[in-house]
Amino acid sequence: MANITGKTYKSRKNKRVIAKRNQRIFRNGLTYLMLCILLFLFAGFKSKAMPSEELLKQELFQDPIQEKTNAKPFSFEYFDKTYYVEPQAEYELYGLVLSHNNIKSLWDNFHDEKSVDIKDLCVAWDANLKNNTYKAISVKNRSFTCYVNFKDRKVARNFNEEQFSNNHLLSDDENVREVIRKTQVGDQIYLKGMLVKYTDSGFTRGTSLTRKDKGAGACETFFVEEARILKAANRKWHKIRSKTKYFGYFLAIFLACFFVWSSWAENR
Repeated sequence: MANITGKTYKSRKNKRVIAKRNQRIFRNGLTYLMLCILLFLFAGFKSKAMPSEELLKQELFQDPIQEKTNAKPFSFEYFDKTYYVEPQAEYELYGLVLSHNNIKSLWDNFHDEKSVDIKDLCVAWDANLKNNTYKAISVKNRSFTCYVNFKDRKVARNFNEEQFSNNHLLSDDENVREVIRKTQVGDQIYLKGMLVKYTDSGFTRGTSLTRKDKGAGACETFFVEEARILKAANRKWHKIRSKTKYFGYFLAIFLACFFVWSSWAENR
């Protein structure tokens, strides 16, 4: 007679061994995923670090240059849409990027990769870059606006609202667009072009023509013809953040599939 009891015992023992192995693999995977998440968060924090004042280029300590324009209205195509542009003024800006919007974020319902305003840059210059004022404020972009929070009243008094702007950037030059897309928090930049009003199928966006205004309508709508990153910041941390994000996605998918497979295998 075959030893059924012995085979059953061995089968159960093998299942327990396999179950313990699977649990160990799953725990290790979760550990790596948690470490990945922590590194992603830390890299995100470091990627927003501001350069020290001594590393700021001298060109940033000046006001934007705005002059009258003789440019005529024109149109251009972007993702199969036609945009009609009315130039309002010639404009040049040197500044430090304190914040920018994220067209890929879930909470921005107004922009996507086909939006003609490629990116909004919140930029500061001159007095706001002295005495570490730019490091003592918290700046965040929303869909169309830029908000500044101050650590204390002294910082608020030192902050010059006329040397700070939120810029809606658009261009008909793909090389310029690519520079704008690559621009990150902490970068020192130079932008040249025109302040404009543009229209698309009935929607019209205007522009501020002074740095003295506040609130809704105070943003600059900037048609950029030349864009340069004078000095990039935190690129190493941006790369680490990007790599850990995709590695984290891979780990999460692997663990989900592994959990489903191991549960099925144990219950066979």
